[in-house]
Order: sequence, then C-alpha cells, then structure tokens
Amino acid sequence: MAQDLPREVTVATRVFSQAREDFPAHRTDDGRPSYSDFRDGPLEAARLFFARRFDEAPTPEPGLPSIRQWDTLSKIFGPVFFYALAVAQRIEIISYEYDPDYWETIGDDPAEE
Repeated sequence: MAQDLPREVTVATRVFSQAREDFPAHRTDDGRPSYSDFRDGPLEAARLFFARRFDEAPTPEPGLPSIRQWDTLSKIFGPVFFYALAVAQRIEIISYEYDPDYWETIGDDPAEE
C-alpha cells in the first residue's frame, strides 16, 4: 500500500512565544527542560505526527474536523497536548497545553500510597 506523502506543517508564532515563556533558555539546576528541549523534543514530534497522520488524530471539538489534537508523554515534560489546524494544503500547530508541575503533582497522588 502506498504511503501518503507528508503534509507541510508550520508552527504558529504564538506557540513559539508561549514556549519561550514556559521554558527557560537553559535547563535549570532542578532539572526543568529548556526552550530548545521543547522545540527539538515534543514540538518536533508533534510536527512529524501531524505531517503524516493529521487525519487520524482525534478532534477536540465535535463537528470541527479541521482542528485535531495529539499528545505526547515524556519523563522530562510529562504530557503535552498539541492542537493543529488544517489550512488549505498545510497544517499549522496553533496551540499546546503543558503542566510544569505534572510530575510533582502525581508524586503526591494519594492513590499511590
């Protein structure tokens, strides 16, 4: 079976701006990831996923098939949720959600005691 060619994926300027606010320029002494860790890790993974599998991703809102979501989970970032929009012949990553305290929060999960 022939594989579909990847679609062009761009990243909205506001995603880069948000990432610069969420992540410091360098890794912190307490192990927090840097902006480049985010850009080269989860964001690049999302870009590659949407390029090949946008149509397979779930829709976050019923009835809006042009918007899709995908999430990734890593030991460094925890879960990161990405949202992308089909625009003409390309895909644009328009937003993401990230909880910097995820690992500390679940570490206090009473269900684990």
